[in-house]
This record gives sequence, structure tokens and C-alpha cells, in this order.
Amino acid sequence: MVTARKGVLSIELNLLLQPATFEVVLKETLPDHSSAYYKIILTYQEFIMLEECLTKLSEDQKEKKFTKLMSTSSEVTNALFVKIPQTKFSQSVRVKWGDRYEMHLNASIFDYNLLFIFPDFIKELNTVDFKNRLDYFLDSDLPVYTTYKKCFFNPDDLQLLIQHYVLWHNSLIYNEKKINEFEKEQQEIVVNESAYQQFMLHNKGDITTNAGRLVSILVRLNPKTITK
Repeated sequence: MVTARKGVLSIELNLLLQPATFEVVLKETLPDHSSAYYKIILTYQEFIMLEECLTKLSEDQKEKKFTKLMSTSSEVTNALFVKIPQTKFSQSVRVKWGDRYEMHLNASIFDYNLLFIFPDFIKELNTVDFKNRLDYFLDSDLPVYTTYKKCFFNPDDLQLLIQHYVLWHNSLIYNEKKINEFEKEQQEIVVNESAYQQFMLHNKGDITTNAGRLVSILVRLNPKTITK
């Protein structure tokens, strides 16, 4: 993209969220208008079902599934609560990719379903006419519930982003089990060392680490349009 001066990167944000864990602090409004606080750790699949689960939650299930928090705990005082529709709960969610990367779910990068990333050094792409035509095309072609963001990066930032995009993309294709099997096989029978080295070069880290790193780089490189 940088040297050939053409192309676009597209990223579906849900794919970056799927390998993460969700640390959810819940605020329950009680009949006397006081509040109770709970914490639960969820996978992506569990998190997207949370609203439905809360509408059917019994007191027994709540005690078994949730950890009760004191209102003075840092997890509560630092929370950014958002009301969950059709329930008596509000939630504050931190997204974690392993131990190294984390971010609050209200970060504006997660306001969008899709990111489209263009080079800013191609003048034909960085004009009002092009952006208006692109908006018209995307609004016409994408499902109505899809939100998107157009981002424009300079050559240095784009080069950095592409390196980590490739690592994340490859970890989507080659899951950790395949990588471990390939590594073991090549260690036992060194018959294709160059292929092994090339494979591992493009698959450093697991999908969780690569997804978290890519999110952090996107936020850092484009603070004006994608901010924490």
C-alpha cells in the first residue's frame, strides 16, 4: 500500500473483540433506590448475551454467578456506567486482551463496526469529492445498522499499522493449535527450515495479543478520530 500507492485496509471491530475477555461491573438499582454492585468476567460470546441473561436472572443465579463489590471499591468508583436497556442494571466494561492490553468499552473506536484505512499521501484519495463519493457508496452498500469510520494515515504510521495488521490477520488464519503443531513438527524433523522460519515470522504472538496490540496502535496513531 505504501510503495505501490494503492489499496485500503478494512477492519471489522468485532473480530478484534472476540478473543478478549470482558470485565463487567454491574450496578443494580434496588427497590429502595439504593444500589448494589457486582463483578463478572465474561467471554465475547457470553458478553453479547448478557442483556438477555439479566432479564431472566434469579436471585439464586445472581449469587452464584456474580461477585459482590463494595460501593467504595476502586472498581466501582472508577466505573463508567451505561444503562442496559430492559433491565434494572447499568454496566461498566473493561475489555482485556491478556495481561498487556486493556481498554474501556466506551472508547470511541468501539462506536464503529468497520474501519477503512487509507493512505493520506495520495492526493486523489484525500479530497472532499472522493470522501463524499465513498460515503455515498458505503451508505448504499452496507447494511443500515453498520457504522463505519474512514481513517487516513501518513506513510510511517501506515507502515507500522500494516506490520501489526498482518500479524493479527495471520493469527486469524493460523490458529494457535496449528502454529504449535507446525512448530513441534519442524523441531522434530528439520526438513523445511526456511518455510518454518517464514511461517513463525508472520505468526508472532497469539490472536489475543495481536488483536490487543492492533487496537492500541489504532488508538495511538489516530487520536483525533479514534480516542480513548
